[in-house]
Amino acid sequence: MRRKITIVGAGATGATAAHILAAGDYADVVLTDIKEGLPQGKALDLNQMGPILGFEPQISGTNSYEETAGSDVVVITAGLPRSPGMSRDDLVTTNEKIVGSVTEQIVAQSPDCIIVILSNPLDAMCHVSKSVSGFSKERVFGQAGILDTARFRTFIAWETGASVRDVQALVLGGHGDQMVPVVSAATVGGVPLRKLVSEERIQEMVERTAKGGGEIVQLLGTSAWYAPGAAIAEMVDAILLDQKRVLPCTALLEGEYGIDGLYIGVPVKLGAGGIEEIVELELSDDEREALERSAEAVTSICPLTDAPDFGELTIRYVPDAKLYELKSLRDYLTSFRDRKIFQEEVVNEVLEQLVADGAPCFVEVEGEFAPRGGMTTRVVASSGQLPESWTSD
Repeated sequence: MRRKITIVGAGATGATAAHILAAGDYADVVLTDIKEGLPQGKALDLNQMGPILGFEPQISGTNSYEETAGSDVVVITAGLPRSPGMSRDDLVTTNEKIVGSVTEQIVAQSPDCIIVILSNPLDAMCHVSKSVSGFSKERVFGQAGILDTARFRTFIAWETGASVRDVQALVLGGHGDQMVPVVSAATVGGVPLRKLVSEERIQEMVERTAKGGGEIVQLLGTSAWYAPGAAIAEMVDAILLDQKRVLPCTALLEGEYGIDGLYIGVPVKLGAGGIEEIVELELSDDEREALERSAEAVTSICPLTDAPDFGELTIRYVPDAKLYELKSLRDYLTSFRDRKIFQEEVVNEVLEQLVADGAPCFVEVEGEFAPRGGMTTRVVASSGQLPESWTSD
């Protein structure tokens, strides 16, 4: 029986992944997109390529999720692409809502699937999808490291004049400007990169890798799609063919690399169960510090939706005098996704105060809004009881 793959988002990246996966000739592919005619047209075109390339065409396009039912793997590429001058982090507000809605519909049709995220900002979107789906961490993860590593390998091959197939390299960390190309693990035909290339040139390649996506955005006016689509296909192959490939993916860490409760790029073993193992490498001090900085950058944009429930909690915001009465800390954190409450710094401050004070039910937070919509805050009061007089607008 053929396997079933759904790709949500029939744009250039989704269509590229569908093309490569269909050519593998072992699975049916469903393209779904909200734009009428787009997934149907691309599916028809891809099917008509089958006789030329020699694979059996089994690609369908739809604007709903009913045809995706029973998928083994679902890839989410949906969301706004980057435009020139836009960072991945700038996309968080809009794409958070899109990924959350898509995940709900996916789970309703394919409750046993594995979810692979490509939507940006990737690390944050993985948190959203895992929270909404309720799936285990082994079944929700993201594609970033394969793409970033491919870019690094390409630049190394060009610099050394070697075949890209003989270049081994790895990129860890968040899928953003603070990603961490691991120079100590980079080799060309088994020879360490530092024996072949000067440190100055290596750092130039590292910097170009970190800004690789932005470079393409500046040239094309939108995000890349060929390499990201190919990276998605490599991950899906590893899962559905149970290849046990060790590939860099965005995975939820629980103490590995000294990081806890955060999605970030690390090498993992991919097989039929999804992420079957997180592989821990020996890093240099500089590389470990860079990974910690990358984790801090990821933390600053990730919705914290998996926090414990401490019971009743009410937050008052000053100076805008708006009051939010929420049933629990979990409600408070999940409301962050809807942007009723604004910035992750608020969550950190409140959470620390709650733990220190034995989970009080009243906390007053003072804050100032930043031009981008963020907020700088501090806890100014807390107690174990609600005030006698309390109203909410």
